[in-house]
Amino acid sequence: MRRVMRLAVALVLATGLLSAPVPAAGQTTITLSIVDSSDTATDITSVPEDGGEQTLQVKATAGSAVGSNTTVAVTIGASGSTNPATLGASGDYTRGATSTSLTINSGDTEGLSPTFTITPLSDTITEENETIRFTGSGTGITVTLVDLQITDQDREIWLTLADSPQGTKQKSWERAENSNTGWWFYGRGTLGGLTNGVFTASTNSTYGSQLSAGARVYDSAGHSRSTSRSPQDWTSDHRSTQPIRTRVTIAAGDLAANWGGTWGDSVVVTMVNDNIAEGNELVYVGLAAPAGFTSRLVPVTILDDDSQISLSVDTSSDSGVQTTIGEGATGSGVTVSAAFPSGRTSVI
Repeated sequence: MRRVMRLAVALVLATGLLSAPVPAAGQTTITLSIVDSSDTATDITSVPEDGGEQTLQVKATAGSAVGSNTTVAVTIGASGSTNPATLGASGDYTRGATSTSLTINSGDTEGLSPTFTITPLSDTITEENETIRFTGSGTGITVTLVDLQITDQDREIWLTLADSPQGTKQKSWERAENSNTGWWFYGRGTLGGLTNGVFTASTNSTYGSQLSAGARVYDSAGHSRSTSRSPQDWTSDHRSTQPIRTRVTIAAGDLAANWGGTWGDSVVVTMVNDNIAEGNELVYVGLAAPAGFTSRLVPVTILDDDSQISLSVDTSSDSGVQTTIGEGATGSGVTVSAAFPSGRTSVI
């Protein structure tokens, strides 16, 4: 009886193994990719939303040379992709064909489909990148799918000043050298009594996932366009290495970063109030945008509050400050006087 049971169990196991989805003998795995028809050697993973009509081809690649001509049927815009692009004139793209096919000839490892067109449709909506999926099938082969993204050209994170209307992109800002209180970088609310000059990371559309960006403050050592120096012109509570770096996060569903301290350290910058006549200087602040987003630096002007050195001319033959001197004038000499700001006795 035990022998019969063991035999029955063996048969059940064998049947299960034989029915498992294992590759058939000689079955080949084919990998799909997308190429531009002008450069079939380089795979592409995305096309720009505002790039116009794209002439593309599907490339199929086998791990080794196929033993016979192998045909792959390809569906353009198959279902099942994450955040799929909407087909149609009022959607995200149009296509010149719904499907195509290609053949890898015997002894080769690659095959190309005929050309077809994909036309992304540009809009002014800030949105997540959308996906066009390509799937393939064929006899005796396993075909891996490939996704082509339409990259949104309206995806931008920028710096907004406190009390600015949401969606207002900050282009420049000024801060007086003698303000003493300085300003702080990103967040909403109050930090250490500072409420003026709050820079907040913002976007004009909500996203389904968290956005994280690097926040930076540059002096002249960190960026060629900055003309200020730290700690001579401003100081920070963060660190001295240039550029000063931290991170800022916009939570899923939010339009701007919320102050909380759990996703990065604040950057507090305080102007150095000196009595040096040095002119206005620039600090650049900005965001290192996440992949697929753009951003730009914002110039902050430090307004110098020290009087500039003034020069005057006096001739020994006349009293008072002179602005002109006659061609034939005589005299024992000309005196140039410099007037310095209060507390200063020399130039920088």
